[in-house]
Amino acid sequence: MHKLLFLLNALLITLLLLGYMSPYVSAEYGLYLPTISLLFPVILFTNICFVIYWLIAKPRFAMASIIALLLGWKVIPRHYNIGGNSTGMECGTEIQILSQNLQAAKYFKRNKRELDESKVLEFTKWVETIKNIDILCFQEQRYHANELLSKHLIGYNKHAVDTIGTSIFSSFPMKEKGFLNIGGNTKYAAWADLDLEGQTVRVYSVHLSSNMISDKAKDVAQDHNLRDTKTWDRIKKMIRSYGRNSIARKKQLALLYEHMASGPEYIVFAGDFNDVPQSYIYQKQIKKFKDSFKEKGSGIGSTFSGLIPGLRIDYVWASKNMDIIDHQVLKQSFSDHFPISASICVGE
Repeated sequence: MHKLLFLLNALLITLLLLGYMSPYVSAEYGLYLPTISLLFPVILFTNICFVIYWLIAKPRFAMASIIALLLGWKVIPRHYNIGGNSTGMECGTEIQILSQNLQAAKYFKRNKRELDESKVLEFTKWVETIKNIDILCFQEQRYHANELLSKHLIGYNKHAVDTIGTSIFSSFPMKEKGFLNIGGNTKYAAWADLDLEGQTVRVYSVHLSSNMISDKAKDVAQDHNLRDTKTWDRIKKMIRSYGRNSIARKKQLALLYEHMASGPEYIVFAGDFNDVPQSYIYQKQIKKFKDSFKEKGSGIGSTFSGLIPGLRIDYVWASKNMDIIDHQVLKQSFSDHFPISASICVGE
């Protein structure tokens, strides 16, 4: 029994080490590494479990996992943070931003044409609780969701259209605004230059290419017959789809970087990035921006209620010259993405 567990532990250590490498290797050079990055929280947790087990059963076997975990201690705050929240620092102008993927109001629908009025009422009550937030960024805000938000977010400056899912609502005046065609299967990012008492902050609401694997993953989870070749075909298709869309997200990010190069010095970058903290995309971002969760979040910070536990794929990023004051994940049931909010300091 211990030999079998040791072999399984060795496999998980190998996957953990590959997970450490995944942020530095684009999917163009290996379609399987993005999948390892997706499963990294599970791989990390199981290695921790093995350490605990071996320390009780056979302490000398625990050393390999302990060394592997210590090699990657710097990446743990990307996934689990004990940094805490608001610090009460002095700030020039404090802004609060909220971001959420609304899934095109899927949860509000009774059928394709009708809304469930009881769920609409719940949503309306929730919208009332976020009206004190300065900037709201939404993704997949098409049709019904757009209609509901436009109806209830009165007084905000709106940058949204039915046919494009990304949007920005702001209590600050918008000096300039537009939609940037970034391609992929999500097409457009919304941007707006906001006037904050004389200072300009550019805000992007972003939805990077979806992985298109949720339905396949549900099928695999329901069938879970690993002896069936169809199950393995689905798994291979999921891995290839995730890898291809990782490449698409890299290209989308390059177009966004090009666009913001001529923008103001203060940039806030929020949305559904469809990539986890151990990904190539995250590594590109962390070099240029501050991750609000890593700066001021606490706990696991999961933003997606999918089949894999602990996934964090929604972010608020801020320029390096801005300070993060607070980060929160707000739990509610209107989407499979949880809303995230961050308070950010602009100027001194």
